[in-house]
Amino acid sequence: MSHILVAYASKHNSTAEIANAIGEVIQESNTSQIAIVPVETVEDITPYDAVILGSAVYAGQWQSNAADFLKKHETELANRPVWLFSSGPIGEGDPKDLLKGWTFPDALKPVAERIKPRDIALFHGNLWINEKENA
Repeated sequence: MSHILVAYASKHNSTAEIANAIGEVIQESNTSQIAIVPVETVEDITPYDAVILGSAVYAGQWQSNAADFLKKHETELANRPVWLFSSGPIGEGDPKDLLKGWTFPDALKPVAERIKPRDIALFHGNLWINEKENA
């Protein structure tokens, strides 16, 4: 049985929802054990056979805890299947079109190139407004 890590950095819970949906789809399609956790709670990726890592995007950048995780575990990630995803654009239409072709933070592209992820995906995000803060 394989062990799969789905780790995420989420500010307004949208990326967490995407990570949970990814984990649920994988769980339905095979017998892998799935861990779906905030990236800052992961100390060691040794127990995992594959990693899916995602982050909310703000101003074209991943959240720092996800970027730090990617850099810290670069060597280990390069030795297992990895998928990366970002969430952020809101609005109607293709997320890549909304971000004018952006798919992944430029500052992290060299790390991603060394890891060689199986895929890099971009998903719509949500903007959650706290009613109390805006009252």
